[in-house]
Amino acid sequence: TAFHIWIHELGHAVPAWLSGKHALPLPIGFTLITPEYSPFVHWGLLSLFGLLLVAGIKERKIWAIIAAVAFAALQHVMTWRMPDHRQEFWYGAFGGLGGEFIISTLFMMSFYVRLPEKFRWEWCRYLFSSWVPLPCSQLGCVGSTSTTGSRRSPSAR
Repeated sequence: TAFHIWIHELGHAVPAWLSGKHALPLPIGFTLITPEYSPFVHWGLLSLFGLLLVAGIKERKIWAIIAAVAFAALQHVMTWRMPDHRQEFWYGAFGGLGGEFIISTLFMMSFYVRLPEKFRWEWCRYLFSSWVPLPCSQLGCVGSTSTTGSRRSPSAR
């Protein structure tokens, strides 16, 4: 389905963004990723993680602090420590299917997580989570689970 493709392509884009590369997930089954490092993407994501960290510290939300530090550390490793061929594996081979499971799960969890005050979206989360990410992620998880079983080799069945 179209929702399944959207989640799949987002799965390719997120590791590319964490590697400091421009990525544009298109809903037609293709993600444009530039091979060169982009300081704009790197520092933009790092500033968003910093904003989440500050909001988490102000409001004493331990999950926000842990998430901000973990994502910043992951971005550091993927951008500066990981060789190019390994980055390509994460946003190329693993990104699509991994994104279908991981991003779908994070979208479903976002409905239940209480965000810091600066990011609060009380009434909007019911509208947004019920109509956009929740059905997309549920369809993405179901589609991933049903197609993963059919991708096994004939001898493994």
